[in-house]
Amino acid sequence: MYIDFKQIDSGEEFELLCEDLLRKMGYKIEEKVGRGPDLGKDLIVSYSSADPAGFKESHRYLVECKHFAKSGESVKEEHIGNVAARMATHRCDRYLLITSTVPAEKTRVQLAAMPQLNSSFKAETWSKGELRRLLLQHPDVRDLHIPLAENIHTAKLIRDAISATRPLEVIKKLIAMNPHVLPIERYVRKQYEFKSAVNVPLHGIVDFVAARADTQGMVLYLYYLGSPYESSFRGKKPKPELNSMLKRSCDLIFDISLPLTVEHSLHHETITGFESGGMKSSWIELRRKSGLGPYTRVNVFIVVGQRSNHGTNHDAYIRREQRNWLERYNDFPHGAKINCDVPAIQIMSYDRLLSDGSLE
Repeated sequence: MYIDFKQIDSGEEFELLCEDLLRKMGYKIEEKVGRGPDLGKDLIVSYSSADPAGFKESHRYLVECKHFAKSGESVKEEHIGNVAARMATHRCDRYLLITSTVPAEKTRVQLAAMPQLNSSFKAETWSKGELRRLLLQHPDVRDLHIPLAENIHTAKLIRDAISATRPLEVIKKLIAMNPHVLPIERYVRKQYEFKSAVNVPLHGIVDFVAARADTQGMVLYLYYLGSPYESSFRGKKPKPELNSMLKRSCDLIFDISLPLTVEHSLHHETITGFESGGMKSSWIELRRKSGLGPYTRVNVFIVVGQRSNHGTNHDAYIRREQRNWLERYNDFPHGAKINCDVPAIQIMSYDRLLSDGSLE
Protein backbone atom coordinates (compact mmCIF):
# COMPACT_ATOMS: atom_id res chain seq x y z
CA MET A 1 0.00 0.00 0.00
CA TYR A 2 1.26 3.46 -0.87
CA ILE A 3 1.09 6.17 1.80
CA ASP A 4 0.79 9.69 0.41
CA PHE A 5 1.68 12.34 3.00
CA LYS A 6 0.17 15.02 0.75
CA GLN A 7 -3.19 13.81 2.05
CA ILE A 8 -2.32 15.38 5.43
CA ASP A 9 -3.63 18.92 5.14
CA SER A 10 -1.63 20.79 7.79
CA GLY A 11 1.47 20.73 9.93
CA GLU A 12 -0.71 20.42 13.02
CA GLU A 13 -2.38 17.26 11.68
CA PHE A 14 1.07 15.85 10.87
CA GLU A 15 2.17 16.54 14.46
CA LEU A 16 -0.87 14.68 15.77
CA LEU A 17 -0.01 11.70 13.57
CA CYS A 18 3.53 11.71 14.99
CA GLU A 19 2.18 11.93 18.53
CA ASP A 20 -0.12 8.93 18.03
CA LEU A 21 2.63 6.91 16.36
CA LEU A 22 5.13 7.57 19.16
CA ARG A 23 2.55 6.64 21.79
CA LYS A 24 1.78 3.41 19.93
CA MET A 25 5.49 2.57 19.81
CA GLY A 26 5.80 2.81 23.59
CA TYR A 27 7.00 6.37 24.09
CA LYS A 28 5.50 8.32 26.97
CA ILE A 29 4.13 11.69 25.91
CA GLU A 30 5.45 14.25 28.41
CA GLU A 31 4.24 17.39 26.63
CA LYS A 32 1.65 17.24 23.84
CA VAL A 33 1.22 19.19 20.65
CA GLY A 34 -0.38 22.54 21.36
CA ARG A 35 -1.22 25.73 19.54
CA GLY A 36 0.79 28.93 19.83
CA PRO A 37 4.49 29.51 20.62
CA ASP A 38 6.16 26.20 21.48
CA LEU A 39 9.66 27.37 22.45
CA GLY A 40 11.14 25.33 19.62
CA LYS A 41 9.50 21.96 20.23
CA ASP A 42 6.50 20.06 18.94
CA LEU A 43 6.58 17.17 21.40
CA ILE A 44 8.51 16.08 24.45
CA VAL A 45 8.53 12.31 24.94
CA SER A 46 10.44 9.84 27.07
CA TYR A 47 11.35 6.19 26.71
CA SER A 48 12.58 3.76 29.34
CA SER A 49 14.14 0.36 28.75
CA ALA A 50 15.98 -2.28 30.76
CA ASP A 51 18.85 -4.55 29.76
CA PRO A 52 18.91 -8.29 30.61
CA ALA A 53 20.76 -7.57 33.84
CA GLY A 54 17.94 -5.35 35.03
CA PHE A 55 19.64 -1.98 34.61
CA LYS A 56 17.16 0.67 33.48
CA GLU A 57 17.86 3.53 31.13
CA SER A 58 15.60 6.47 30.35
CA HIS A 59 15.92 9.25 27.79
CA ARG A 60 13.99 12.45 27.20
CA TYR A 61 13.37 13.36 23.56
CA LEU A 62 12.82 16.71 21.89
CA VAL A 63 10.67 15.83 18.88
CA GLU A 64 10.31 18.19 15.92
CA CYS A 65 7.78 17.50 13.16
CA LYS A 66 8.24 19.05 9.70
CA HIS A 67 5.51 18.51 7.10
CA PHE A 68 6.73 19.71 3.70
CA ALA A 69 5.20 16.94 1.54
CA LYS A 70 3.07 19.29 -0.56
CA SER A 71 6.01 21.49 -1.54
CA GLY A 72 8.54 18.64 -1.60
CA GLU A 73 11.06 20.88 0.18
CA SER A 74 13.79 19.24 2.23
CA VAL A 75 14.31 20.22 5.88
CA LYS A 76 17.13 22.77 5.97
CA GLU A 77 19.26 24.09 8.82
CA GLU A 78 17.17 27.24 9.17
CA HIS A 79 14.07 25.11 9.71
CA ILE A 80 15.46 23.49 12.86
CA GLY A 81 17.73 26.23 14.23
CA ASN A 82 20.04 25.63 17.20
CA VAL A 83 19.05 22.11 18.19
CA ALA A 84 21.57 21.74 21.02
CA ALA A 85 20.40 24.94 22.73
CA ARG A 86 16.76 23.84 22.58
CA MET A 87 17.62 20.39 23.90
CA ALA A 88 19.25 22.05 26.89
CA THR A 89 16.25 24.36 27.38
CA HIS A 90 13.85 21.41 27.52
CA ARG A 91 16.23 19.15 29.51
CA CYS A 92 16.42 16.59 26.72
CA ASP A 93 19.33 14.34 25.77
CA ARG A 94 17.80 13.07 22.53
CA TYR A 95 16.51 14.88 19.44
CA LEU A 96 14.19 13.31 16.85
CA LEU A 97 13.32 15.03 13.58
CA ILE A 98 10.24 13.51 11.90
CA THR A 99 9.60 14.78 8.38
CA SER A 100 7.29 13.93 5.50
CA THR A 101 10.15 14.69 3.07
CA VAL A 102 13.90 14.33 3.73
CA PRO A 103 16.54 16.37 5.54
CA ALA A 104 18.98 18.42 3.48
CA GLU A 105 22.59 17.25 3.52
CA LYS A 106 23.72 20.12 5.78
CA THR A 107 20.97 19.20 8.22
CA ARG A 108 22.22 15.60 8.28
CA VAL A 109 25.73 16.83 9.02
CA GLN A 110 24.51 19.14 11.80
CA LEU A 111 22.57 16.35 13.52
CA ALA A 112 25.35 13.79 13.10
CA ALA A 113 27.74 16.19 14.86
CA MET A 114 25.50 16.56 17.94
CA PRO A 115 27.64 14.32 20.23
CA GLN A 116 30.63 16.57 19.52
CA LEU A 117 28.77 19.49 21.11
CA ASN A 118 27.63 17.47 24.11
CA SER A 119 28.68 13.85 24.64
CA SER A 120 25.28 12.97 26.11
CA PHE A 121 23.33 14.39 23.13
CA LYS A 122 22.24 12.22 20.21
CA ALA A 123 20.03 13.03 17.23
CA GLU A 124 18.08 10.92 14.73
CA THR A 125 15.82 11.48 11.72
CA TRP A 126 12.69 9.66 10.60
CA SER A 127 12.10 10.89 7.07
CA LYS A 128 9.39 9.81 4.63
CA GLY A 129 10.80 6.35 3.86
CA GLU A 130 11.25 5.34 7.50
CA LEU A 131 7.97 6.99 8.51
CA ARG A 132 6.05 5.02 5.88
CA ARG A 133 7.54 1.76 7.13
CA LEU A 134 6.60 2.57 10.72
CA LEU A 135 3.04 3.45 9.70
CA LEU A 136 2.73 0.19 7.79
CA GLN A 137 3.68 -1.57 11.03
CA HIS A 138 0.97 0.40 12.87
CA PRO A 139 -1.98 0.48 10.43
CA ASP A 140 -4.44 1.73 13.05
CA VAL A 141 -2.45 4.99 13.35
CA ARG A 142 -2.02 5.18 9.57
CA ASP A 143 -5.72 4.70 8.82
CA LEU A 144 -6.75 7.24 11.46
CA HIS A 145 -4.76 10.04 9.85
CA ILE A 146 -4.25 9.02 6.19
CA PRO A 147 -7.20 7.53 4.29
CA LEU A 148 -5.85 5.17 1.64
CA ALA A 149 -7.46 5.00 -1.81
CA GLU A 150 -8.28 1.56 -3.18
CA ASN A 151 -6.97 0.58 -6.62
CA ILE A 152 -10.40 -0.40 -7.92
CA HIS A 153 -11.98 2.90 -6.88
CA THR A 154 -9.09 4.89 -8.34
CA ALA A 155 -9.17 2.98 -11.62
CA LYS A 156 -12.90 3.75 -11.95
CA LEU A 157 -12.27 7.46 -11.37
CA ILE A 158 -9.65 7.52 -14.10
CA ARG A 159 -11.78 5.49 -16.50
CA ASP A 160 -14.70 7.84 -15.90
CA ALA A 161 -12.45 10.84 -16.61
CA ILE A 162 -11.29 9.22 -19.88
CA SER A 163 -14.89 8.39 -20.84
CA ALA A 164 -15.74 12.06 -20.30
CA THR A 165 -12.76 13.02 -22.54
CA ARG A 166 -11.20 15.08 -19.77
CA PRO A 167 -7.86 16.74 -20.65
CA LEU A 168 -4.71 14.64 -20.30
CA GLU A 169 -3.49 16.87 -17.47
CA VAL A 170 -6.57 15.94 -15.45
CA ILE A 171 -5.79 12.24 -15.98
CA LYS A 172 -2.20 12.81 -14.86
CA LYS A 173 -3.36 14.71 -11.79
CA LEU A 174 -5.64 11.83 -10.76
CA ILE A 175 -2.74 9.40 -11.11
CA ALA A 176 -0.41 11.76 -9.20
CA MET A 177 -2.87 11.65 -6.31
CA ASN A 178 -3.03 7.84 -6.52
CA PRO A 179 0.36 6.58 -7.78
CA HIS A 180 -0.41 3.05 -6.59
CA VAL A 181 -2.08 2.45 -9.99
CA LEU A 182 1.31 2.68 -11.72
CA PRO A 183 2.93 -0.67 -12.60
CA ILE A 184 5.60 -1.66 -10.09
CA GLU A 185 6.62 -4.79 -8.19
CA ARG A 186 3.69 -5.68 -5.98
CA TYR A 187 5.52 -6.96 -2.94
CA VAL A 188 8.03 -4.13 -2.59
CA ARG A 189 5.73 -1.27 -3.59
CA LYS A 190 5.91 0.27 -0.12
CA GLN A 191 9.67 0.69 -0.47
CA TYR A 192 9.40 3.04 -3.45
CA GLU A 193 9.38 6.83 -3.40
CA PHE A 194 7.28 8.53 -6.09
CA LYS A 195 7.62 11.91 -7.76
CA SER A 196 5.46 13.47 -10.47
CA ALA A 197 6.21 15.91 -13.31
CA VAL A 198 9.99 15.67 -12.91
CA ASN A 199 11.73 18.18 -15.17
CA VAL A 200 15.01 16.74 -16.48
CA PRO A 201 17.10 19.39 -18.30
CA LEU A 202 17.66 18.55 -21.98
CA HIS A 203 15.17 15.66 -21.72
CA GLY A 204 11.91 17.37 -20.77
CA ILE A 205 9.25 16.25 -18.31
CA VAL A 206 9.03 12.68 -17.01
CA ASP A 207 5.42 12.31 -15.87
CA PHE A 208 6.21 9.99 -12.94
CA VAL A 209 9.38 8.66 -11.36
CA ALA A 210 9.70 5.93 -8.72
CA ALA A 211 12.86 4.62 -7.08
CA ARG A 212 13.92 2.41 -4.21
CA ALA A 213 17.25 1.97 -2.50
CA ASP A 214 16.90 -1.11 -0.33
CA THR A 215 19.30 -3.32 -2.29
CA GLN A 216 22.83 -3.02 -3.59
CA GLY A 217 22.20 -0.96 -6.65
CA MET A 218 19.06 1.11 -7.00
CA VAL A 219 15.94 0.44 -9.04
CA LEU A 220 14.33 3.22 -11.07
CA TYR A 221 10.97 3.43 -12.85
CA LEU A 222 10.14 6.11 -15.42
CA TYR A 223 6.56 6.63 -16.64
CA TYR A 224 5.53 8.61 -19.71
CA LEU A 225 1.80 9.21 -20.24
CA GLY A 226 0.41 10.05 -23.65
CA SER A 227 -3.09 10.70 -24.98
CA PRO A 228 -5.73 8.07 -24.20
CA TYR A 229 -7.96 9.35 -26.99
CA GLU A 230 -6.31 8.26 -30.24
CA SER A 231 -4.23 5.51 -31.74
CA SER A 232 -0.49 5.70 -31.13
CA PHE A 233 0.19 4.26 -34.61
CA ARG A 234 -0.53 5.53 -38.10
CA GLY A 235 -0.62 2.34 -40.08
CA LYS A 236 2.51 0.47 -39.03
CA LYS A 237 4.42 3.55 -37.91
CA PRO A 238 4.28 5.20 -34.47
CA LYS A 239 2.73 8.65 -34.40
CA PRO A 240 4.83 11.71 -33.36
CA GLU A 241 3.72 11.54 -29.71
CA LEU A 242 4.89 7.95 -29.26
CA ASN A 243 8.02 8.57 -31.32
CA SER A 244 8.93 11.51 -29.07
CA MET A 245 8.45 9.51 -25.86
CA LEU A 246 10.51 6.63 -27.22
CA LYS A 247 13.40 8.88 -28.23
CA ARG A 248 13.37 11.05 -25.09
CA SER A 249 13.24 8.07 -22.74
CA CYS A 250 16.06 6.25 -24.54
CA ASP A 251 18.32 9.32 -24.53
CA LEU A 252 17.56 9.86 -20.84
CA ILE A 253 18.40 6.26 -19.92
CA PHE A 254 21.78 6.67 -21.59
CA ASP A 255 22.53 9.80 -19.57
CA ILE A 256 21.55 8.37 -16.19
CA SER A 257 23.57 5.20 -16.83
CA LEU A 258 26.55 7.49 -16.20
CA PRO A 259 27.39 9.19 -12.85
CA LEU A 260 24.92 11.90 -11.83
CA THR A 261 25.67 15.21 -10.16
CA VAL A 262 23.82 16.03 -6.94
CA GLU A 263 21.99 18.79 -8.86
CA HIS A 264 20.48 16.28 -11.31
CA SER A 265 16.72 15.93 -10.86
CA LEU A 266 17.05 12.11 -11.00
CA HIS A 267 19.92 11.96 -8.52
CA HIS A 268 19.20 9.11 -6.12
CA GLU A 269 19.20 11.31 -3.01
CA THR A 270 16.69 13.70 -4.59
CA ILE A 271 14.22 10.86 -5.01
CA THR A 272 14.86 8.52 -2.09
CA GLY A 273 17.26 10.00 0.44
CA PHE A 274 19.97 7.70 1.78
CA GLU A 275 17.75 6.63 4.68
CA SER A 276 15.09 5.36 2.30
CA GLY A 277 16.25 1.77 2.52
CA GLY A 278 19.71 1.52 3.92
CA MET A 279 21.49 2.15 0.62
CA LYS A 280 25.19 2.51 1.40
CA SER A 281 26.98 5.56 0.03
CA SER A 282 30.14 3.44 -0.40
CA TRP A 283 28.34 1.39 -3.08
CA ILE A 284 27.31 4.55 -4.93
CA GLU A 285 30.88 5.86 -4.77
CA LEU A 286 32.27 2.57 -6.08
CA ARG A 287 29.93 2.74 -9.06
CA ARG A 288 30.79 6.39 -9.66
CA LYS A 289 34.52 5.57 -9.78
CA SER A 290 33.73 2.88 -12.33
CA GLY A 291 31.94 5.43 -14.52
CA LEU A 292 28.48 4.12 -13.66
CA GLY A 293 25.33 5.81 -12.43
CA PRO A 294 23.56 4.67 -9.24
CA TYR A 295 20.76 2.67 -10.90
CA THR A 296 21.47 -0.97 -11.69
CA ARG A 297 17.95 -1.56 -13.01
CA VAL A 298 15.80 0.88 -14.97
CA ASN A 299 12.25 0.27 -16.20
CA VAL A 300 10.42 2.52 -18.65
CA PHE A 301 6.64 2.48 -19.12
CA ILE A 302 4.96 4.39 -21.93
CA VAL A 303 1.18 4.53 -21.52
CA VAL A 304 -0.79 5.67 -24.55
CA GLY A 305 -4.12 4.94 -26.27
CA GLN A 306 -6.87 2.47 -25.37
CA ARG A 307 -7.63 -1.04 -26.60
CA SER A 308 -11.12 0.11 -27.58
CA ASN A 309 -9.71 2.56 -30.11
CA HIS A 310 -9.19 1.04 -33.55
CA GLY A 311 -5.54 0.44 -34.34
CA THR A 312 -4.29 1.49 -30.91
CA ASN A 313 -2.63 -1.71 -29.80
CA HIS A 314 -1.08 -3.72 -32.59
CA ASP A 315 0.97 -6.12 -30.50
CA ALA A 316 3.43 -6.86 -33.28
CA TYR A 317 4.09 -3.14 -33.85
CA ILE A 318 4.54 -2.56 -30.13
CA ARG A 319 7.04 -5.41 -29.81
CA ARG A 320 8.91 -4.03 -32.82
CA GLU A 321 9.15 -0.53 -31.29
CA GLN A 322 10.35 -1.99 -27.98
CA ARG A 323 13.08 -3.91 -29.86
CA ASN A 324 14.04 -0.76 -31.76
CA TRP A 325 14.28 1.15 -28.46
CA LEU A 326 16.66 -1.43 -26.99
CA GLU A 327 18.75 -1.51 -30.16
CA ARG A 328 19.08 2.26 -30.01
CA TYR A 329 20.18 2.05 -26.37
CA ASN A 330 22.73 -0.66 -27.14
CA ASP A 331 24.20 1.51 -29.90
CA PHE A 332 25.29 4.14 -27.37
CA PRO A 333 29.10 4.04 -26.88
CA HIS A 334 29.22 3.57 -23.12
CA GLY A 335 29.99 0.91 -20.54
CA ALA A 336 26.72 1.08 -18.65
CA LYS A 337 26.02 -2.57 -19.40
CA ILE A 338 28.87 -3.47 -17.02
CA ASN A 339 27.44 -4.30 -13.60
CA CYS A 340 24.09 -3.00 -14.77
CA ASP A 341 21.05 -4.77 -16.18
CA VAL A 342 19.89 -3.79 -19.65
CA PRO A 343 16.94 -1.41 -19.18
CA ALA A 344 13.43 -2.70 -19.81
CA ILE A 345 10.70 -0.88 -21.72
CA GLN A 346 7.01 -1.58 -22.04
CA ILE A 347 4.43 0.23 -24.19
CA MET A 348 0.92 -0.27 -22.85
CA SER A 349 -2.61 1.04 -23.17
CA TYR A 350 -4.61 2.82 -20.49
CA ASP A 351 -6.87 -0.26 -20.35
CA ARG A 352 -3.87 -2.37 -19.41
CA LEU A 353 -2.66 0.22 -16.91
CA LEU A 354 -5.99 0.35 -15.12
CA SER A 355 -6.54 -3.39 -15.12
CA ASP A 356 -3.86 -3.93 -12.47
CA GLY A 357 -1.32 -1.37 -11.26
CA SER A 358 1.06 -3.98 -9.89
CA LEU A 359 3.67 -6.35 -11.26
CA GLU A 360 4.28 -9.82 -9.85
